[in-house]
Amino acid sequence: MSHLAYLRNTDNKAAASGVVATAFSTASGYSVDNAITLPVAKVHRNTGVGSSEYIELDLGSAQAIKCAAVINHNLSSTATITIKGGAAANPSTFTQTITWREFDAFVLFAATQTYRYWRFTFTDNDNTYGFIQVGYLLLGAHTTISGYNFDKGWRRMREHGNRRLETSYFVPNIEQIARRIRLSLSFSALASAEITEVLTTLFDDLDGNVTPLFVIPDGAVNDGYFGRWVSVADETIIDGKPYVTLDFLEDGRGNLIAR
Repeated sequence: MSHLAYLRNTDNKAAASGVVATAFSTASGYSVDNAITLPVAKVHRNTGVGSSEYIELDLGSAQAIKCAAVINHNLSSTATITIKGGAAANPSTFTQTITWREFDAFVLFAATQTYRYWRFTFTDNDNTYGFIQVGYLLLGAHTTISGYNFDKGWRRMREHGNRRLETSYFVPNIEQIARRIRLSLSFSALASAEITEVLTTLFDDLDGNVTPLFVIPDGAVNDGYFGRWVSVADETIIDGKPYVTLDFLEDGRGNLIAR
């Protein structure tokens, strides 16, 4: 298992003050600025699914980027997601493909790329909605913890929010509304520097659940989650050494789009 990696939203250059977002097309009521502001449930939508659809960001100045993510998208599994960076609009100096993952797709670059302009391009001819949706974009230099990791046997829980109504004859009518992932990560017998990173950098500096972050539990596996720690960090002291459990909950994506 590879080490935990994370990108705090305070380090998300795509959401920094002064960033200018443009798109190839924009559906009425779904501004492209929705893709660089929270919540992730307030989305940008374009008007097509072809190879010309893109969101381009002008960061204002060259920024060091090593992680890029597309949060709360509706792309089909055959979609192509490409990110390009460069010193001018319509950049092409650096190109990287982002592997598809349901809802949230991301890539960790092999080396840091420092550019002002970044363009996310989407091709999804199998998209059954007839439009491409993006809730939030991430661009930044992620951190990978080193020298230690959370314990094996970490927990990942799937949570479905469904509406259930019953007739007087107890016949159920159940409608799917939303779903999210909950994580529980435990860290055993931490050294002083390690407890500082887990409890201070990862928790206190984010004011618990105030500031969201993108968490990649295993850097070798294509699974990442955007959300927040719950408001309590559980710390147990045994023989002078802290054992810590952090629980994480994805930010809600809003009502699931009916297929």
